Amino acid sequence: MIILVVEDWAEAVVQDALEEVGYEVCIACSFEDVVGQARAHSLQAIVVDLLMTGIDGLAMCRDLRRHPLTAQVPIIAVVEAGSAARRADARAAGADVCLPRPLDWADLQYHLHRLAQRDRSEADGALLSLKTMPRDEAEGLMDMLAHDLRSPTVSVVNGLSLLIEAVDERDRLEMEKRLKYALMSARRQLRALDELLNMVRLESDLLSVNIEAVDVAAVVREVLAEMYDALASKGLCVVDEIPAGLPEAAADVELLRQAVRTLLDNSIKFCAQDDRLTIRACAGEAGRLTITWTDTGRAVMPDSLDEIFDLFAQWRVRQRGSRTSVAWGLPFCRSALRVMHGDIHAEPAADGVHTAFIITLPVYT
Repeated sequence: MIILVVEDWAEAVVQDALEEVGYEVCIACSFEDVVGQARAHSLQAIVVDLLMTGIDGLAMCRDLRRHPLTAQVPIIAVVEAGSAARRADARAAGADVCLPRPLDWADLQYHLHRLAQRDRSEADGALLSLKTMPRDEAEGLMDMLAHDLRSPTVSVVNGLSLLIEAVDERDRLEMEKRLKYALMSARRQLRALDELLNMVRLESDLLSVNIEAVDVAAVVREVLAEMYDALASKGLCVVDEIPAGLPEAAADVELLRQAVRTLLDNSIKFCAQDDRLTIRACAGEAGRLTITWTDTGRAVMPDSLDEIFDLFAQWRVRQRGSRTSVAWGLPFCRSALRVMHGDIHAEPAADGVHTAFIITLPVYT
């Protein structure tokens, strides 16, 4: 999630202060800028300075409330201290919170957190509504949302794939490099959408799970081959230490494949050039398979090892400078594995420096 700041003095003040505590911040200087950022990003909140020169901050708030891309995004208005009338005007224009200038950073962080918690409550209410709908209606709604959310990105992926095949030989190397990067980004966006949709299905008991015998090594290697370009672009060295003769797991192959993609996305994001990812697997006790996923990228801090699997704790984890999830990734991964009677947790790696993700799945019998 991104905080969008609309003002003429933010770049050296609000942006730096919020980024220091883990927020991602964008700057806008006009309503058109805001709409452009809202199209490009998922906004957690918009901070509007009503003391801007040359821009009517109240009109900006009213316009934000009218536009479909920003109508539901919380607005924090910055007003002159001691002006009750100005605060009332800001609230009437659509502001959720009014804070006096100069800003108290702790107060701003508190309200950002409170607004995020409010959004979480609304999301929980939406899930409850899905659970109480007739099942055929709820499934139909999810199918419609899945189609509408995925279709644009699928079109981008298909179009980029065709362009790569049609590139003129004279410009092929440079153009192919740029197109492949765009294609990787589109596929990553599609994976994030799938995680989001399946997370909602899991939480609403709408996901059909087909447990069957699954070759874990084959699934891991298929995903590695599928994401080869992303791995090569990052220069991430993969060490496959999954032994031959591993028993098959009792799992849903598509859910397991998606969980492996999620872990690979996480390693790619938090590793640097020429880092190493090691994947091991073994048959453990009590009819369980154990897969150990260890990379030499940024570690998860010891006090965040469980929180990284909680979607709504991500901002706290990132504030500490720790490795976090990528979008809904790790929380989805845990939910997916648990519905297959498996699990995932993180712990310090054997070297005491890095982080190991430990996956367990039942052996197929």
